[in-house]
Amino acid sequence: MLRNPLDAAMAGDALSDLLKTVRLTGATFFDIKAQDPWAVCSPAPSSILPKILPGADHLISYHVLTSGRCFARIIGKEAIVVEAGEVVVFTRSDPHIMSSNPD
Repeated sequence: MLRNPLDAAMAGDALSDLLKTVRLTGATFFDIKAQDPWAVCSPAPSSILPKILPGADHLISYHVLTSGRCFARIIGKEAIVVEAGEVVVFTRSDPHIMSSNPD
């Protein structure tokens, strides 16, 4: 039997394994187009979760950068560079800042 060569690669993929065990109950998406200088601060999950996903007990924040570059920083921590095509995930949904410069 011929198999797709990607099947073997996907078998060891951590994200695929995670998605097999996690049940997602909802999602909210925002499409943002920004010009320099810009910054967006994400609040603590306890302040937004009841409003966007009532009854949910966990929130995972992520950002997909489709063009350009920006900086991601958990409040109180050092910023990291995020380039086009990259994804940054805040698994504990820590309050964070996405911005056009590291400061």
